[in-house]
Amino acid sequence: MKKVAVLIDFTDTTTNALLFSGQIALQKDMEIVLIHIHKSRDEEQIAIKNKKMEVYLSELTAMGLKCSSLFAFGNFFSQISAAVIKSKASLVIIGTHGKKGLKQNLFGSNILKVVQALPVPSLVVQDNSIWPENGFSNVLIPIDKHSDYSRKLETAHSLLSENGLIRMYVIYISPVLEDTLKTNLDLSIKYMESHQWPYEIIEEEQLVYSVGYSRQTLNYIKENKPELVAIVAKVAPDNIHIGEMDKDNVILNPEGIPVLCC
Repeated sequence: MKKVAVLIDFTDTTTNALLFSGQIALQKDMEIVLIHIHKSRDEEQIAIKNKKMEVYLSELTAMGLKCSSLFAFGNFFSQISAAVIKSKASLVIIGTHGKKGLKQNLFGSNILKVVQALPVPSLVVQDNSIWPENGFSNVLIPIDKHSDYSRKLETAHSLLSENGLIRMYVIYISPVLEDTLKTNLDLSIKYMESHQWPYEIIEEEQLVYSVGYSRQTLNYIKENKPELVAIVAKVAPDNIHIGEMDKDNVILNPEGIPVLCC
């Protein structure tokens, strides 16, 4: 049985993260692992958090799910990768307050750093993210230049609900699509057709003149309301600063659309 992990920080963002993990686990027949990194070995604080964790586990068990918890100690960013590997999870779910609460919890102010630190794909859900009644049946995949693009495509496909549709979104900055973008678009088409899965290609000229592409992508998200958006967490070496801002903007989109980061 595959596993999905949930990063637990014991703030109210945990509630939505647990909701999404439960629904995904039910739909995809997965086991849930709740992960928390203790900053210190203060016994009183550990006891309090253990009791809270037991409540979460009880709620998931009541849904008929198999679940467990995993604790580690130390600095979050130095311990999280090893903890996820130990959990044997293939997906990590992270709850965040979004831009409205960047200073309220770890998974808001450092969200891009968090997803980049993880050894497996992650799903970021905000406080205003809503689980779609039939699962992820409308998934948006912006075509990008990354060499590991196929990982994003395969993971998005694995989360797609039965009879769901993947929309591949392409922005043309010139009449002819750049070679790397065309390569990944062709890869997407080949992959979808080999799995006999329905897809659409959305092609747009560059309509919003800004540095980076997040503004036009966000406009499309706002107007079309996909149920899931998939991006690559890593930033291209030649686009570190703007690339990070672009990804941050998409991950923390105002509509609260969940974002898959691969």
